[in-house]
Amino acid sequence: MRILLSCLLPLVLLVAPRLSAGPDGGQAIPPGREVVLSEFPLFPAPGPEGTWVELYNRSTEEVDLGRAFLSANGHRLVTFPKPFLVPGRALVLVRFISPRGGPWKVEPGPANSLLVESPAAVPLYTGKPRVKPGYLALERAVDNGLDELADYVRWGRFPQASDQSYQGRAIKAGIWDRAASKPLCVGLTPNPAEVPLPPGQMVCMRLDFRPQFDQSAALTLLHPRDATPGQANRVLPAPVPTVEDGSATYAGNGLAVGCELPFCLLSDEVVAAGRYRFQLARDPQFAEVIATAEAAGGQYTFPADKVPPGGYFVRCQWQVGGAVTAWMPPIYIRAR
Repeated sequence: MRILLSCLLPLVLLVAPRLSAGPDGGQAIPPGREVVLSEFPLFPAPGPEGTWVELYNRSTEEVDLGRAFLSANGHRLVTFPKPFLVPGRALVLVRFISPRGGPWKVEPGPANSLLVESPAAVPLYTGKPRVKPGYLALERAVDNGLDELADYVRWGRFPQASDQSYQGRAIKAGIWDRAASKPLCVGLTPNPAEVPLPPGQMVCMRLDFRPQFDQSAALTLLHPRDATPGQANRVLPAPVPTVEDGSATYAGNGLAVGCELPFCLLSDEVVAAGRYRFQLARDPQFAEVIATAEAAGGQYTFPADKVPPGGYFVRCQWQVGGAVTAWMPPIYIRAR
């Protein structure tokens, strides 16, 4: 049985007075928050050779990331030259290569993306394979004063002193709630009662880029095989059925179906916003769909008048915002 985490992953973003249009025409994006951390691995954490970080410009306007830099766990990973222009709705994939692999370079990628190769500035971790506490930040250099946080993700439990400047800046910006009971997240939390990080799920991906999800941190944890560096965070792995393929049920009670997600959601807001879509058909290709239904949870019962005795194929998908899973492979259920 997969475990669904529902917790708060703080995401620190710069607040400024001038606003630009939101990614869906809704809530506006404050300047300095157009480019956000989109996807990155938790193990190994970004920085060593072979790791990567994906950024996304969620606005429709070009943004200059010149002099901005990525930092993780006390290391500055890469500084973007000035100018470094990121088109609207474009991805930036930063891959860390061997320090002997050549200088920093950038080239156009597929689907309006930019591909960056940067010499690794952090040695590869060679200890026991496990997710270690840490953080990843996108910061903007300023001429006077402290560098501005553009985006920030923190995971695990580690000494307050190692992160106090970020947490203080986050609270001052109004992004973190000073009174929040769980300022840390992604497993490894201070509370031993919290569910630990599920084994194998070591890539963090942002599901929804709308500003209204900033404070709730619309992030999910995926297995590395499901990561999509350099591609849009749109198609997620399919739900897993909780009803046995080939099972039988009494038609007079309707047809009960269910599925669960093979990844972890990190906020109650995203759980509440997500919807499961179930489809019922007589054929496995779903050429003739008998019924379609949506539900907030992973369980649904098709009413008895939709399922006279006979055999049926059922499939399911889940979506939130612009992200959607693939369809679950259909399962066969007989109503008697």
